[in-house]
Amino acid sequence: MKKKYYKLHLSKAVVLLLLAVNSVFTAEAQSSNNSISININCIGNGQVQKTRSYDGNRCGMTDRYVQGFYASYDFLPDDDSELSHLYVNNVDRINDVYTNYSGSSGVVHTFRFVVGSANSISSSISLNPVFTLRSSNRIPVNINCTGNGQVQKTRSYDGDRCGMTDYYSEGFYTSYDFLPDDDSELSHLYVNNVDRINDVYTNYSGSSGVVHSFGFVVSSANSISSSISINPVFTPRNYNGISVDINCTGNGQVQKSHFYDGNRCGMIDYYSEGLYTSYDFLPDDDSELTHLYVNNVDRINDVYTNYSGSSGVVHSFEFVVNSAISISNSISINPVFTLRNYEISAYSANTSMGYVTGGGEYAVGTTAILSAIPYYGFIFDHWNDNNTENPRYVTVEDNAEYVAHFVKRDGIDIVDTYINFTLFPNPTSEYTDILLSGTYGTVSVSVVDIHGRLIASKHFSSYDDNCVTRLDVKDFSPGIYFVYVRSLDGNLSVRKLVVK
Repeated sequence: MKKKYYKLHLSKAVVLLLLAVNSVFTAEAQSSNNSISININCIGNGQVQKTRSYDGNRCGMTDRYVQGFYASYDFLPDDDSELSHLYVNNVDRINDVYTNYSGSSGVVHTFRFVVGSANSISSSISLNPVFTLRSSNRIPVNINCTGNGQVQKTRSYDGDRCGMTDYYSEGFYTSYDFLPDDDSELSHLYVNNVDRINDVYTNYSGSSGVVHSFGFVVSSANSISSSISINPVFTPRNYNGISVDINCTGNGQVQKSHFYDGNRCGMIDYYSEGLYTSYDFLPDDDSELTHLYVNNVDRINDVYTNYSGSSGVVHSFEFVVNSAISISNSISINPVFTLRNYEISAYSANTSMGYVTGGGEYAVGTTAILSAIPYYGFIFDHWNDNNTENPRYVTVEDNAEYVAHFVKRDGIDIVDTYINFTLFPNPTSEYTDILLSGTYGTVSVSVVDIHGRLIASKHFSSYDDNCVTRLDVKDFSPGIYFVYVRSLDGNLSVRKLVVK
C-alpha cells in the first residue's frame, strides 16, 4: 500500500505565536531557576497562612518567590496555645513579630520580610514557628454574673461567658463587653472583689441599648492564687430609677434612637439617674410633628430633624435622665402628630364676572367646598379641569388649584355704566376709604383675595353725589385684594387694593 505524506504549512502569524509562547515558557523556567524557596515547618498547635490569603495552612509547605518580593505570613496559635518562638534560618525573630488581638482565635501574629539571597541559605529560607501550650504558664479568668445580662469577649462571637473560665498567658491584653438585658443595667463590676465600675467604658450603640467594656492586662500581679475573678452585677432598671411615660396624640410612632424594639407610644421606659437617652418621632405620611411636650413644656424647638426616614422625616430628641427634670421620679413625653395641611387655591378666571369662595388651607383627608358665585349678568360655566359641579366638593390630598370660568348670561345686556370710585389710602395697613361719585341707592362692597376667597363684604346707602365709606383692613394679611362695588341696577366696578 502506498504511503501518503502530508506537508504542514504554517503561516507567518502562527510561527510568530509559537515563538512568543516558547519565550514565555523559557522566561518562566529562568524565573523558577532564580526563585527562592520558603520552607515552613511548625512545632505545636497552630497554623501559618499567607497574609490576606485563603489558601489554607502553610505548615509543612514550600512557597517560592522571586528575589526582592515582599512576603508576609500570619501565625495563628490554637486557643490553647501561643506563639513562643519564630526561627528564621535558625535565628529567633519573635521580637520582630507584629501582634494583632482581633483574630478569630483571639490573637494573630504577623511577620513580614523581603525575600532576598542575602537572608537565604543555599537559595532557601526556613520559617519555623513554635507554638507552646498556654497551660504551661497561663492565668484563669473566672466569670460569674449576678442578675440579667451577658458577658462577651470584645469583638468575639463565642457566646455568653457568664459561668465560664477563660485562660490567658502572662501579659496578654484582653477585654470583655457587659450587655445588660433591656430591663437591667450594670451597677457593679467586681474584679478580684474590688468594684471597678468607674473604669468601665460605656457605649450606647449596643443592641440592648448599652454596652459596657472593660479591658485589662492579664498579670499575676493582679491575680489571686494565680486566678482573676470577674463578677458583674446587673440590677433592674426600675430599681431606684426614673420612669419615662410616652403618650402620643395623632398618627405617628416613637422609637428609641438606633433601636428596633417597636413603637413606644403608650409605653413606659425605665432609666437610671444620669443616663443619656434619645427618642425618634416618626409621623405617618399624612402627618407631621407639631408639638413635643416634655413634662407639659413644649420642646419642639429642641428637636433635631432628619429627612432620611422611611416616612420622609424623622425627628429626634435627646436628653439626660435626671431627677431635676422629672416630676415624682417620672418624665412625661407627649408628642403631637397633626394631619398635614394643603393649600386649595380657588379663584375666578375673570374677576369682573364673579368670584369663588372655599379656598384656603385644609388638613389632608378633609373636604373643601368651593362655590363659584357670578355677578349680575353672568353665569358659572366650568372649572379649569372642565368639571361643571357648583358647589364643588373636593377631598384634600395635596396642594391644588381650581379656577372658575364665567360667561355672559344670554338675553341680558350688561350695562356698561362705569361706577366711579377710588380707594384711599392705597396701599394701606389700617383702613381704606371708598370714595363713590355719581351712584345712588344701596351699594354692595365685596373684598376678594387673589385665591378668590371672600374676605369681607358690606352694604351702604349713597344719597349724595359724593359718598364715602370706610373699610377696615387691619386684620387682613399682607397681600393683594380686589374690591368690587355693585349698584342695585347691576353696574359693577373693581379696584385693586394692596395691604401692607
